[in-house]
Amino acid sequence: MPLDDMSGLVKQSLTIYDAAVKTASENSEANVNFYKTGLLEIDITAVSGTTPTLVVEVETSEDGTTWFHNTTVTDKERQGSLTRLTAPTDEAKITTVSKHITWLEKLSKYYRLALTIAGTTPSFTITAKVTSYA
Repeated sequence: MPLDDMSGLVKQSLTIYDAAVKTASENSEANVNFYKTGLLEIDITAVSGTTPTLVVEVETSEDGTTWFHNTTVTDKERQGSLTRLTAPTDEAKITTVSKHITWLEKLSKYYRLALTIAGTTPSFTITAKVTSYA
């Protein structure tokens, strides 16, 4: 089923970051998830600093305490590509204003975004939204 034809399956939509300015690595709040698949949309609207880099990983947990790597958003995912990485690599480093979309699978009861930010005085403005599907 094409992504644009999934409106009848939407069960949960959550904005994790809404035009949030991030200057240091962090984990988002844990979010309760009732479904095993979803679509992560990330919009980087501003980037500044000297050689700033951002790596976004999705982590999942059954208990909200012990976290496991699920998906890494890649810089190759611009223009709607749905490439997934199983671990961070150089191609996962987001360095410019860009949009990214990633299909999430095998989500556990909880999920969160782990942001790794590097560079000299780096700053990223990020909007991130997850829409979960049955």
